[in-house]
Amino acid sequence: MKVEQYLLQNGFKPNLKGFGYLSDAIEFCQKDKTCLRAIIKLYKKIAEVNKDTYTRVERAIRNAIYVSGKKMTNSQFIAMAVIELKN
Repeated sequence: MKVEQYLLQNGFKPNLKGFGYLSDAIEFCQKDKTCLRAIIKLYKKIAEVNKDTYTRVERAIRNAIYVSGKKMTNSQFIAMAVIELKN
């Protein structure tokens, strides 16, 4: 399953900036599991790719998770998504 399909099935709205950032975060963590232990470095990597700041990336991802109705932190959701998409 594609990352975008997974996010849509879990109630994420594609019009939010955090949707794209979250998609990037999940894809980066699928390739390199160590990024989950260094979440700030992950935000900085996403910010660099998208020409934004890492604080805006974190806030946009947090907002997307909140709007979807999930009650978990950014790193918890990203880790859960990586695990579920692996299967």
